[in-house]
Amino acid sequence: MIRPPIALALLALASPLLAAHDDDPKALDRRAPYAGPGWLRASGAAPAWQPPGQASMPMVGNGVQLLSWLSLTDLGVSSGLLANDCWGYISPSGREYAILGTEESTLFIEVTDPFNPSLVGGVPGPVGIWRDIKVYDEYAYSVCESGCAGIQVIDLHAIDSGVVTLVNTINGAGTGSTHNVVVDTDSGFLYRTGGGGLGLRFYDLSDPANPTFVGEWNDRYVHDAQVVTYTGAGPWSGRQVAFCGSGFNSGWASPSVAIVDVTNKQSPFLLGEIQYPGAVYSHQGWLTEDRQHFLLGDELDEGSLGVTSLTHVIDVSDLTNPTMAGTFTNGMASVTHNGYVLGDRFFQANYTSGLRVFDISDPVNAVEIGSFDTYPPDDAVSYNGCWSVYPYMPSGVMIASDRQHGLYVLWTGDELVGQNYCSPNAVNSTGLPGRLWATGSLSAATNALDLTAIMLPPNQFGVFLTSQSQGFTLNPGGSFGNLCLGSPIGRFASQIQNTGASGAFSIAVDLAAMPMNPIVGVAPGESWSFQAWYRDNDPTPTSNFTDAATVTFQ
Repeated sequence: MIRPPIALALLALASPLLAAHDDDPKALDRRAPYAGPGWLRASGAAPAWQPPGQASMPMVGNGVQLLSWLSLTDLGVSSGLLANDCWGYISPSGREYAILGTEESTLFIEVTDPFNPSLVGGVPGPVGIWRDIKVYDEYAYSVCESGCAGIQVIDLHAIDSGVVTLVNTINGAGTGSTHNVVVDTDSGFLYRTGGGGLGLRFYDLSDPANPTFVGEWNDRYVHDAQVVTYTGAGPWSGRQVAFCGSGFNSGWASPSVAIVDVTNKQSPFLLGEIQYPGAVYSHQGWLTEDRQHFLLGDELDEGSLGVTSLTHVIDVSDLTNPTMAGTFTNGMASVTHNGYVLGDRFFQANYTSGLRVFDISDPVNAVEIGSFDTYPPDDAVSYNGCWSVYPYMPSGVMIASDRQHGLYVLWTGDELVGQNYCSPNAVNSTGLPGRLWATGSLSAATNALDLTAIMLPPNQFGVFLTSQSQGFTLNPGGSFGNLCLGSPIGRFASQIQNTGASGAFSIAVDLAAMPMNPIVGVAPGESWSFQAWYRDNDPTPTSNFTDAATVTFQ
């Protein structure tokens, strides 16, 4: 559920926003936030926001679906202030959290139930446009570029109980200002980038609550970076390497990708560098998983040179001699921003055109395969809309942050079909409500519908139910939860499932043999509803239900 807004005591006076770069387009081209409510899939209603003369907020993009949306109003952000970066955190219990930066705070939102995200808490900070967050162990590290005092260290040990705590603020190393923060989780080091025209500043996370400054590389400005530890065979094995969007004069002069060996924190050195064609402002990039290519977004080439959403593909197989391998674009006018790689997919925030998803199995010939427009008013060259994306939740759920519209919870897996209803339902011993996902095809002839029950207690048994009508029975048989199907009810009794360690089970539904009495097949135009029943033996034996979903077949 959306909890009541949290009052955040600002650490800065209510004054015009401080801008670290007075000529930065994000400071100059600023549109007001949307001030209404977001949307929950569990509500069954269409998203409420409809700009004048524009289509309403979409629920389905191209291969990407909206699971829920928390607006800045829902999140209690002060009037007139915007969102910025996002990241994710998975607690030791497996619960999933979105971390959203705003111009006044760092917010933590549980998205374990992606249909019904819940604001956990927030840590205030100085008011400013830029705020970025990364995670190591059970701590989050939040930095900003306006009036900041270094790194805010936020303890997440009690986040499952609804508590996040600021435990430290680490300053020094030239300036409290930081443009971004980077963590190499393999080596256990944190890197502050930018701020005050500086490069990289290194911190040891051996004691994660007390990052220790151990060195720096200030040969040039570093706007953003990815730092990785090379393992396995090869000439770079054991080396810690930073891939930096860099340049001189705070990045405005000779923009490039600089590759820096940061293994020895007292003696970092430049391995290689490339000043790619058409460089205006080297912003942010990410390695392909084989570490052969670096995918770079230049934040100003669209506006300055008129190119279309261009991503530069740099061959980094030889770290001492990076070369241009090519570029790719989706043809949109919008500006590329933060992008991240997962498998053979590249997930990129593209400001006014929202989230874009590319197949990079051949990085030089990448193809856009999915999108979700978080900013429907236009796709113009401006620095409003989708700031960042985080695709690394184990569940496959993705989050995206939009400057004006807040936090989006998205899905890029098999298409969710039908409409969920009968929610909220009773939580189980995990503290979560069981959810039903119906995925696949709406075609009765194709016969490709899958049901998955998620967020269940581990190692319990259960079964799927179906009916051609919706209904409501309160706590049938003394169980927790409600039966949301009308009579007669069919049971997939021959497909009894076990939740296993993951707390989930699924079946492929045979639409030609629905378990009614007698057995029937699904015909086009018919609506069928589905629900899952399951046992829960903690602390005492009982039973429960997921929510339900109705699918209308074609």
